[in-house]
Amino acid sequence: MNKRERNKVLSDKLVGSVVDYWPEIRDAAARSLKHKVSDFLPPDPTMALALGCGYWGCAWQTGDKRFVVKASLDATEGPNVARAMKLFRKNPGIAYYHRLWRLPNRVMTSDFGNTHVWIMVREEVDFAKQYSKTRKDDPAQGYVKVYNTLNVLPDCCECLFWTRFGSKRGECEPGELKAAQENLYKLTASLKKTPGQYVGSMIESAWKKHGLLLGDAHFDNVGSRVHNLSEFGVKRHNKLVVTDLGDSGQPPLTTDQYTMPKDVPGT
Repeated sequence: MNKRERNKVLSDKLVGSVVDYWPEIRDAAARSLKHKVSDFLPPDPTMALALGCGYWGCAWQTGDKRFVVKASLDATEGPNVARAMKLFRKNPGIAYYHRLWRLPNRVMTSDFGNTHVWIMVREEVDFAKQYSKTRKDDPAQGYVKVYNTLNVLPDCCECLFWTRFGSKRGECEPGELKAAQENLYKLTASLKKTPGQYVGSMIESAWKKHGLLLGDAHFDNVGSRVHNLSEFGVKRHNKLVVTDLGDSGQPPLTTDQYTMPKDVPGT
């Protein structure tokens, strides 16, 4: 099975797992932003405008152009979003997450095992600005350094990720751990004079202060803030923000190994 076929299988699994709970998702998401349910999302997820489906998640446009509804099977994303909402919800380097829910059902996946389905209401960002007008696959001139830096982030941080969980897989010697941490700080420092300046500061701060490793913040998981969310206390700017809070670009832990925090804001 090639990557495209595998993505479709996962996307079909994800959408299929959401269908039974769509009325509740639709109602809760609309109410969270004080919108009429009928104006916010269609009565069926297959009728909603899918902005895209990645490896583990799908995002749908809502009646409020500032926000999308995202569903994810990434076992690390839900807990990380919960922690981010609690610890640095309004950090200028992170997309604004308005609500987070965990569905009662689980979905069997080859990488994560039997994992939860996470539903998020998140600000919409502009991914198109990152790419040149002539070739969509190439980063635009101003984003080349950000692209190069963020795309090596998972390799840099894999050692830190597994050490954080005390896992024997990819276990690091003390010297290797120190070197990996220094590499992380070098990468984040290199973003200071780029459109990814807030992203770099946030990734570094998340690790230093909270032991939260955002190793999946590669170039396709960041976008430019384009909406005014000042009514939510969010800083207005057009720099890049991280939109996917998974821990690592590599297949990480199963849901049972990755524990949820006790208090999840917005659930």
